[in-house]
Amino acid sequence: MAKGNIMVVDDRPVNLDLLENMLSDDGYEIRPFLKGKMALNSALVDPPDLILLDIMMPEMDGYEVCQELKRIETTRDIPVIFVSAKSVTFDKVKAFNCGGVDYITKPFQLEEVLARVRTHLTLRRVQLEIEDKNRELQYTLKELKSTQSHLIQSEKMASIGVLAAGIAHELNNPINFVSISTKGLKKKLKPVIELLQQFDRGSVTKDDLETINQLIATIDVSPRLQAINELTTNIETGSDRAVEIVSGLRSFSRLDSSKKEKIDIHKTLESALIILQNQFRHRITIQREYGDIPQVLGFPGKLVQVFMNIFKNAIDAIDSRNEESNRKTITIRTTIRKTENGPYINIDIADTGPGISDEIKGQLFDPFYTTKEVGKGIGLGLSIALGIVESHQGKIELTSKKGEGSTFSVLLPIQDKAV
Repeated sequence: MAKGNIMVVDDRPVNLDLLENMLSDDGYEIRPFLKGKMALNSALVDPPDLILLDIMMPEMDGYEVCQELKRIETTRDIPVIFVSAKSVTFDKVKAFNCGGVDYITKPFQLEEVLARVRTHLTLRRVQLEIEDKNRELQYTLKELKSTQSHLIQSEKMASIGVLAAGIAHELNNPINFVSISTKGLKKKLKPVIELLQQFDRGSVTKDDLETINQLIATIDVSPRLQAINELTTNIETGSDRAVEIVSGLRSFSRLDSSKKEKIDIHKTLESALIILQNQFRHRITIQREYGDIPQVLGFPGKLVQVFMNIFKNAIDAIDSRNEESNRKTITIRTTIRKTENGPYINIDIADTGPGISDEIKGQLFDPFYTTKEVGKGIGLGLSIALGIVESHQGKIELTSKKGEGSTFSVLLPIQDKAV
């Protein structure tokens, strides 16, 4: 195979023959042309690897040929070496300004021409290889982004699955509360309803009142009224609990909102806790140390997701301690932290888990890194949380010592518009 396809353009046949012979002997495929216009047309149909171009030619000089080559997309990257008897600096500068990569002065030496041709063909090959690699990298990056998007969606769907199971369990309790209490209330009211149905809607006679008094004595009204009061209270409690759960779920459902809103961080924290309550109730104590903090501007649903991910990690960390311990606590502390970049709302979420080693701390926010068992997560929760917080111009810090628990600190900037 030829070492390269070279187009040689010179209006003097003797120069053309000389260049063609010496380059052919060195293993190159040569395409000679006496006129610039002909060479240009040929290059457009079948672009060469390199062009040796004379400057002084009739009809269309070398400068014009080079300018036209550089104007057209399919030929603009072909390296052009000018070969000319012109040795004035002005001419050389003009050649480079037209797009030439090199300049050989006539009369030329064989070794010089071959050396420059080899150099620029090598550079061209390297350039093409880099372009191919860039295309491969762009394709790979596109595939990775697509895969990452699918994995994040899978993580979201897994979270929604856990969320749905938890919400179903949480709503089942107050609904049962309401259902059982409603049936009991109906049972307690049945004799009273039957009693009232015995009378017409008209006036009540003295005999009717005597009958009512006798019936009241038989149905024992006082304890029945007390039971009715307790049952209606249960119905109210169950309804309030269901409303509370739905409220927390409503905050999470605004996950894809594109508009920033004023956010009460304490309500956002409580929404996350309500959604996850089934996973820690009766096992882990939630200790709240809420400070006086202003509202922030942000995306409510996404911040609920951040706190859910951190709470879930804290719950899993505490559960990973096999020994029985009375110190199963998650402490939530909110304060204002002043930094050189301005004031931040600081949300500390501390657990009494086994702590995290320095080696693991450095990788904890990396995508797909997880310390959990297979099937327990794919390592995107904290990575997603960090991305969300950074999109709010905030940051997440981790403080932990092996055997002493961990504290995740979420810092969100305080903005005057949100106060």
